[in-house]
Amino acid sequence: MKINQMLLREDFYNILISSLNDYGILSSISNNKSTMGNDYYIYPKINAIITNSPSEEIVKYLKNEFSSYNGFMKNIISKCYMNLLLHTKGKLCANIVNIKADFEKPDSIMIYPSNRKIRIMDFSKEYSDIIVKKGFPAVMIKKEIEFRTLYKEESFILSLDKTGEVSYGEKIIKGKSLARINSITDFSEYCNKVMDLKNKFENQFLESVNSKEYIEELRTKLNGYNEKDKSIIKLWFEKITDSLNDFIVPVSISHGDFQKGNVWIEENHNIIILDWETWDKRSIWYDRMIFNNRFRNSRFYIQSLKNAINGNCNLIKTTIDILDIVRIFIIEDLIWNIEEDNSLPKNVSSFGMDFYKNENNLKDVLSILK
Repeated sequence: MKINQMLLREDFYNILISSLNDYGILSSISNNKSTMGNDYYIYPKINAIITNSPSEEIVKYLKNEFSSYNGFMKNIISKCYMNLLLHTKGKLCANIVNIKADFEKPDSIMIYPSNRKIRIMDFSKEYSDIIVKKGFPAVMIKKEIEFRTLYKEESFILSLDKTGEVSYGEKIIKGKSLARINSITDFSEYCNKVMDLKNKFENQFLESVNSKEYIEELRTKLNGYNEKDKSIIKLWFEKITDSLNDFIVPVSISHGDFQKGNVWIEENHNIIILDWETWDKRSIWYDRMIFNNRFRNSRFYIQSLKNAINGNCNLIKTTIDILDIVRIFIIEDLIWNIEEDNSLPKNVSSFGMDFYKNENNLKDVLSILK
C-alpha cells in the first residue's frame, strides 16, 4: 500500500510523526524547510520519504521498486516519473518531515511506510528497523515475529536480527520483488520456482479435511470476530456455502497475502517470501488464487473470479469442481479481510472489507457461481 492510498484511509501525517517520535527520533512536519535537523521529503506515489540528495543505494532501490513488468513503455514512463521527482530536490514533494536524529549518513536513510508498519531503512548499514504505526494493534507484527521465529531455518525466510513487543530488525534485501522482474522469461521461471518452494513447504503440514467440516471450522472462526457488519457477513457466508458439495479440502500453512510484491529475488537468485503477518491454516488453493490474480484490488475481484472459474489460476490438478474451490476461497478471503479490518484502528476501514460490505457485489458473485 502506497502513501497516497494511506492518505485516503487514515490520518497519515499525524500517525507518521507519532510513530517516529515513539521510535526515538524527534520529528515534525511542515511545508517548509527547517534550519535544524534533517529534512526528509514525502513522495506519496513512490512511497518514499528521503532527503533531497538520497544515496545511490536508495535511488537504485527505488528504481527497482518503481519498475514494471507490465510492458516496455510503462516501465520507461515509471522510471522517468521517478527520476523527475528525485531531480527536483523536493520541489514536487507532498510535505516535509524534519527529523532531529544522530544519523551517521542522513542521505542513506529512507522511511518507507506500509499498511501497518513503518520501515526506517539505513542503506549505509544495509539494515532496517520495522515498527508498528502509532495507534495500530500489534497483533499482526507479533504473528510476523512468531512465524519467522518458528520457521527461521527455511531458505525463504529472512532472518530476524532483533525483536521487540512492536518492532523487529532485519537486513535490507539486495535484489527486487518478483513483481518488478522485467524479463517475461525470467518472471515465468521465478513464478514456477516460487510455487515449487511453496509446495515443498506446504507438504510438510498438509491435512485433509471434509468440506462440510472445514466450513464449520470457518464459521466458528467467523463467529469469533466482532459484531461489525454482522448481517452482510452472515449473508455472504450462507449464500456462498449453500450449494457446497461434499469433498476433501487439502489444508496447510498459508501465507495469506501471497502477492508477487511479497516475493523478493536476491541478487544471488535466492527467493525470499516476506510479510507473514496473516499466516494461518487455509486451503492450499487460497495462496495460489491470490498469487495468480488481483483479488487484493476490488476493481479486479469479479474478473479474477471469472479467470479462476475458467481455469486460469494454475491450481494443482484436482477432480474437485472449480466452483467448489472458488466457494471455499471466497469464505477464506472474507475471513482474511475481516481479520485485516480488525487489525486496523477503529476509525480505519480496509479497502477489501468495503467490497464485502456491498450487497450488490454479492449478487454479482452469485451470478458467476451459477
